[in-house]
Amino acid sequence: MNQTVHADCSDSRALGVGSVPTRLLRQAVSAIALALVLACGRGGDPADRPQTGSSETEDAARSVAEPELVDMEAFESGFEIARRLELEETDRAMVVSPMVEVGGPDRLFVAEPKESQVNIYDTDGSLVRVIGRRGDGPGEFRMPFTARPTLDGGIVVADFEASRMTFFPEGGDAVTVQSPGLILLGVSDIGGGRYLIEGRSEELWPAQLHIWNRGTDTIERSFLPVVVPEAALGEAITFISISVHVEADTIWAAWALSDTVYSFDLNGELLNKLPVALPAPIVLPTTPYERRSEAEKKEVEGITQVVGVFATDSGLAVQSLRKLTAGTTHDLVLMDRQGSVVWSAARTPELHAVIGADFYFADPFTILPNRWVVARRKAGE
Repeated sequence: MNQTVHADCSDSRALGVGSVPTRLLRQAVSAIALALVLACGRGGDPADRPQTGSSETEDAARSVAEPELVDMEAFESGFEIARRLELEETDRAMVVSPMVEVGGPDRLFVAEPKESQVNIYDTDGSLVRVIGRRGDGPGEFRMPFTARPTLDGGIVVADFEASRMTFFPEGGDAVTVQSPGLILLGVSDIGGGRYLIEGRSEELWPAQLHIWNRGTDTIERSFLPVVVPEAALGEAITFISISVHVEADTIWAAWALSDTVYSFDLNGELLNKLPVALPAPIVLPTTPYERRSEAEKKEVEGITQVVGVFATDSGLAVQSLRKLTAGTTHDLVLMDRQGSVVWSAARTPELHAVIGADFYFADPFTILPNRWVVARRKAGE
């Protein structure tokens, strides 16, 4: 029998610190980087992509996605496309596996793990700036996962593979700081010299969010634990993705295998828990990992996982994904701030960002990762 997982920070069944086998946590890290990069974008090697400039390649690029992956009728029941958007590409900047963050009302920060750089765009798709290159020096990256604005007008980049943060102060030189013993997934400036870090460590397991004081280089608090049945521990370790959105004085967060969005204040105190009715529920096996057949282990790849929490004008958008034979499909749930569902659909285009009333989706009619559509909620919806 399978079990639908509903996470609860106060659940006494939560896995405690030290209960995770160190061997499993270490083994998981080697597979995490590849899995996240493959899941974060639809693009491949730039050399394999169709080049624009001929009707034949344009037709190939505009091929509609597999019907199993995108249900346009369902999508258009709640959204209407306002405009199409093409992110500018140059010899210096290619869009391959975009990991997108909002950098302001007119900025999109696009981390490219495969390209080892960050591209900054206007919301009209114009390339504004390129940050970094492959390397280990100041301002260089191995595998940047997130780039987010700091409260002083700068940028902070989380480099997963190098396990370090790089700060780009406005008008100043890059400053690199090693991660405080965490598997580094993302960093957000929450004020007062403190930063919210997404990641894990053996010492702080099972917490996944950490308030780090840059001045003292100490972890002030860790929270958002992993909560799964003991038999599912093998999967819980490998699914490390955490979706975080800092909105004013509120932290919205969800772990990949949790069907709950949590809100915390800037000190990590729990404010609320909003269960999410995902179109495809998260279902974990109950057979212990070490006793499963290879076929059973492979089935786990298709588990629904939450991959995005976005604050909108009227509430929250929660995106999940599933891996199917035809590829990866995305589902979307829109909720109000009390957790009531206002719209939900399976097999929607991938949502990259939300700025005001504008939802930035991957263009469902092309294989090119730099082609997006900007959509808005239909009137009356």
